Amino acid sequence: MSQKKRRRKWTPAQKLQIVLETLQSDRKLAQAGAGDVLLQQVRKDLEARVLLAAVCIQDVQAGL
Repeated sequence: MSQKKRRRKWTPAQKLQIVLETLQSDRKLAQAGAGDVLLQQVRKDLEARVLLAAVCIQDVQAGL
Protein backbone atom coordinates (compact mmCIF):
# COMPACT_ATOMS: atom_id res chain seq x y z
CA MET A 1 0.00 0.00 0.00
CA SER A 2 1.10 3.53 -0.63
CA GLN A 3 1.59 5.84 2.28
CA LYS A 4 -0.31 9.08 2.58
CA LYS A 5 1.82 12.10 1.84
CA ARG A 6 1.77 14.45 4.80
CA ARG A 7 0.86 18.02 4.08
CA ARG A 8 2.80 20.79 5.68
CA LYS A 9 0.87 23.00 8.08
CA TRP A 10 1.41 26.74 7.65
CA THR A 11 0.63 29.28 10.34
CA PRO A 12 -1.06 32.54 9.30
CA ALA A 13 2.20 34.38 10.03
CA GLN A 14 4.15 31.99 7.79
CA LYS A 15 1.61 32.40 4.98
CA LEU A 16 1.82 36.18 5.20
CA GLN A 17 5.63 36.08 5.20
CA ILE A 18 5.65 33.85 2.10
CA VAL A 19 3.24 36.13 0.24
CA LEU A 20 5.16 39.27 1.13
CA GLU A 21 8.44 37.70 0.01
CA THR A 22 7.02 36.38 -3.25
CA LEU A 23 5.44 39.72 -4.11
CA GLN A 24 9.01 40.97 -4.34
CA SER A 25 10.27 38.00 -6.35
CA ASP A 26 8.57 34.78 -7.45
CA ARG A 27 11.94 33.03 -7.21
CA LYS A 28 11.60 33.14 -3.43
CA LEU A 29 8.58 30.83 -3.72
CA ALA A 30 10.78 27.81 -4.33
CA GLN A 31 12.99 28.79 -1.41
CA ALA A 32 9.97 29.01 0.88
CA GLY A 33 8.90 25.47 0.00
CA ALA A 34 5.34 26.49 -0.77
CA GLY A 35 3.43 25.33 -3.81
CA ASP A 36 1.90 27.53 -6.48
CA VAL A 37 -1.63 26.61 -5.40
CA LEU A 38 -0.98 27.59 -1.79
CA LEU A 39 0.52 30.88 -2.88
CA GLN A 40 -2.46 31.68 -5.11
CA GLN A 41 -4.90 30.85 -2.31
CA VAL A 42 -3.07 32.95 0.25
CA ARG A 43 -2.67 35.89 -2.15
CA LYS A 44 -6.39 35.75 -3.00
CA ASP A 45 -7.33 35.66 0.70
CA LEU A 46 -4.97 38.51 1.51
CA GLU A 47 -6.34 40.59 -1.36
CA ALA A 48 -9.92 40.05 -0.16
CA ARG A 49 -9.00 41.06 3.39
CA VAL A 50 -7.21 44.20 2.20
CA LEU A 51 -10.19 45.22 0.06
CA LEU A 52 -12.57 44.63 2.96
CA ALA A 53 -10.38 46.72 5.24
CA ALA A 54 -10.29 49.52 2.67
CA VAL A 55 -14.09 49.53 2.40
CA CYS A 56 -14.43 49.61 6.20
CA ILE A 57 -12.01 52.54 6.43
CA GLN A 58 -13.96 54.43 3.77
CA ASP A 59 -17.21 53.78 5.63
CA VAL A 60 -15.71 55.08 8.88
CA GLN A 61 -14.34 58.15 7.16
CA ALA A 62 -17.73 58.79 5.55
CA GLY A 63 -19.42 58.47 8.94
CA LEU A 64 -21.45 55.42 8.00
